[in-house]
Amino acid sequence: FDSSPPTPASSRSTPLAATASTAAFRAPFAARRRAPAAGMRLQPAAETGDSLETANTERCCPENLSLALDALEADEALYEAVGTEITDHFVAMKRAEWARYARAVTDWELREYLAFH
Repeated sequence: FDSSPPTPASSRSTPLAATASTAAFRAPFAARRRAPAAGMRLQPAAETGDSLETANTERCCPENLSLALDALEADEALYEAVGTEITDHFVAMKRAEWARYARAVTDWELREYLAFH
């Protein structure tokens, strides 16, 4: 039986999992609020032409998780909207995931290169 007085809710630390769902909810709203001030359009311009010959390729998705995490770490607005603790924790978990992926040997690699071993 614990006879100590209860800790006020405002002084307890919020579990990361609960905070992450709140951050995931806040991030799109923060981005929408910042877009006009940053000179960004909220909707891309309508595609014209055949979408192949005239496609805009100046901006694209990172080619792998490691590059995506580099881009995420460089995004100061996201850090501000979501919070440093959550973003740092997410990046650390995903960097560990990428490291495990990079060490994995796929079936294709075994079939392709095992014959030369």
